[in-house]
Amino acid sequence: MVVLNGSTGSHKGVPNSLPPELDDRMRRFVERQETMVVATYDERGEQECTFKLGPPGFVSVLDV
Repeated sequence: MVVLNGSTGSHKGVPNSLPPELDDRMRRFVERQETMVVATYDERGEQECTFKLGPPGFVSVLDV
């Protein structure tokens, strides 16, 4: 699981032990993947999950 908005632990079921940022090893791992599951929730707790498929490198990790 990767929490991209830095709000680890703010939602039921999200562990508090996740780092707020991906290190270089995890960035390379994510960027090599051919599949990805994107899971989000809003301020009301409504959840959505989407499966994505593409060639290695279709996912980029951004510094924001």
